[in-house]
Amino acid sequence: MAQRQISVSEVIDKSVLKIDTKEEAAELIQAVEECDGLECLDLSGKSFGVGASVALAEVLKLKKSLKKAHWSDMFVSKLKNEIPLALKALGEALIESGAQLEELDLSDNAFGPNGVEGLVDLLKSGPCYSLKVVKFQNNGLGIAGSKLLSKAFLETCTEAERDGLKFAPEVFIAGRNRLENEGAEAVGKVFKTVQSLKVVRMIQNGINFEGISHLADAFLLNKELEEIDLSDNTFTERGASVMSETIRQLEHLRVINFNDCLVRNDGAKSLAISLEEGHDSLEEIHLTNNEIELDGAMAILNAVAKKPNIKKIDLNGNCFGEEGCQQIIDFMEGNGLNDILGELDEDEGLLSDEDEDGDDNEGGSTESENEEGRGLLQVKEMRQPPDEVDKKSEDGRSSESFEELGQDLKTTEEFVQLFLSITLPYKDGLDQKSRSVIESKVDGLLRNFTSQHSFLSFINEFLVQVGILKSEDKKFRPETDIEGPLLALCCHVCKQQYVKKNHIDILIAFLTKPSKPLEPLKTIQHKLLQALHTL
Repeated sequence: MAQRQISVSEVIDKSVLKIDTKEEAAELIQAVEECDGLECLDLSGKSFGVGASVALAEVLKLKKSLKKAHWSDMFVSKLKNEIPLALKALGEALIESGAQLEELDLSDNAFGPNGVEGLVDLLKSGPCYSLKVVKFQNNGLGIAGSKLLSKAFLETCTEAERDGLKFAPEVFIAGRNRLENEGAEAVGKVFKTVQSLKVVRMIQNGINFEGISHLADAFLLNKELEEIDLSDNTFTERGASVMSETIRQLEHLRVINFNDCLVRNDGAKSLAISLEEGHDSLEEIHLTNNEIELDGAMAILNAVAKKPNIKKIDLNGNCFGEEGCQQIIDFMEGNGLNDILGELDEDEGLLSDEDEDGDDNEGGSTESENEEGRGLLQVKEMRQPPDEVDKKSEDGRSSESFEELGQDLKTTEEFVQLFLSITLPYKDGLDQKSRSVIESKVDGLLRNFTSQHSFLSFINEFLVQVGILKSEDKKFRPETDIEGPLLALCCHVCKQQYVKKNHIDILIAFLTKPSKPLEPLKTIQHKLLQALHTL
């Protein structure tokens, strides 16, 4: 059988690190040219210049059989304006060849947004319709690059569908790219569209709660997911709660890796609840360095330790203390599962009260966060007395009149604060005219919100603001007059098209559990649940 894989490191002497010209690439070009049925071309480990790439592209135009482009780490020390030209030449060659790629690996090339621009034509063309494995690890994409990449892949979906095909990648890897929340939201839109993913690895991307919420929403539509690795991002309890609700519905998961995600104790408990039933395919769960305490760890162990296929539970670097570590070991040994448990040699010891308060400013104060603070101040200044509906609105204006509500707001917290202020009067006994005015305001506000954010993040922040879900800020004081906001949310907002079944399920779950803020509202609580169950 003819050789169908060519690796540049095997064709060109290992001592040669740079291949800048056609002459320097001659041996590789000859090998590619002479290889009938070439399926895999590995260019990793050398540094290709524009001249060499253009020359190689000429022979690639004839390689329709190519299925795997392993092109990681191939532009070391190259200038940012060179890399897009090289990528464009190689991409145009693949387009001309009519190849149907299955794998595209461009990891460890620090090309940033400029490099993505050189790839756009390839990504949205025929050779990429068939991609199953996409790897963009450590490319320095940033927010701008991730948006360009996501836009290209969305166009791939559209173009493939136009040709009667479906873009259905199964593996997506994009770690160490500083995607942050905006990048996570952009990538999430691709995930929602393809609905075919089995493996997602997006480690160390500076994503926090808001971005995690976008990803949780997107994962929910990828029912065949088997592996999620979001290690070294910042969930906190809020993000863990949102992601747990998604995980509850992903029955094919084999690997969950949330190492170094600041899941914390309540987050671990939420995750444990989501894994209690089903999830028999689960093989590994990684939760190291998350400030989890003993009761959170035991919740996880009770939920997953006896799953039929479980092979690895890693809880190192948490806060169990010496006695707690021993209790965990005793539990696992008592159930004959000690070979499944990872090491506990880096335990951080018991959390002090000061540690539990935590650093609620994730990463320190920034100019952006100061702007958010000013926005919140503006929202709070807009609060009106609960017994007084805006007199200017008593003419019964339609929702179109309130389209401007929230246009100047940026964060989910700001939107929820304004929602609370608008809906405080929305209580049993409010006349229909006033009720309609409030509903119109809410509709305008949430249209603006859902055009920018995931509604799941609104629910989560709402539950925090009314005290049903614990805030990470120990000094936070929730709204105490919550009858109106709860009625508005459950009896009006939840009827809108942007509210999905999983959103309603989350609300039902939290409103069913015993909760101090709900104790004075037993009658209202029944009405809320009744309204939600009918949707």
